[in-house]
Amino acid sequence: MKPETRYKLDTKALTFEKFDDELIVINLARGTYSSLTGGAPAIFDLLAEARSATDIARLFGFDPDKSLERVSEIAAFLHLLVDNGFVGCVADGPSSPPPPNPFAWSEPAIEVFHDLSDLMKLDPIHEVDAEAGWPTKPQ
Repeated sequence: MKPETRYKLDTKALTFEKFDDELIVINLARGTYSSLTGGAPAIFDLLAEARSATDIARLFGFDPDKSLERVSEIAAFLHLLVDNGFVGCVADGPSSPPPPNPFAWSEPAIEVFHDLSDLMKLDPIHEVDAEAGWPTKPQ
C-alpha cells in the first residue's frame, strides 16, 4: 500500500472507548479487543474521515517530503489497523479537511488480545438454553 492510499474507520463491527491516554477497541466480528496507546488514539480519531499516511503526517506537523521515516511508521500502523479489521481502504479522491487543532506526535502502539474471542463471538440474545444457561456455545 502506498502512503497516498486513504483509509477510513469501518465501525460496523467495532465498539470503542477512550480511558485517559488509552483507547480500547473491541472488534465484535473477530472477537478481539485491543489497547491503542501513544499516538494511536489520535490516528484512530482522524480516521473517522478518509485519510492517508501522508495526510496524517501533515496533521502531526511533519513535512511528508522531509519525514519519510515518520510517514512509513504511520503507514505501517495503518496496515496493522487494516489487518485487525479496524479500517478499510477507500477510493482515491480528495482528502478530508484537517481538524482545527494540530496533534502532538508520539509513536502509535497497538496490543491485540484474543483470549475472550470465543465469548465475544457468542450471540447472547439467541444462544440461551433453558437447561444449560447462558452463554451456551452452539455445537
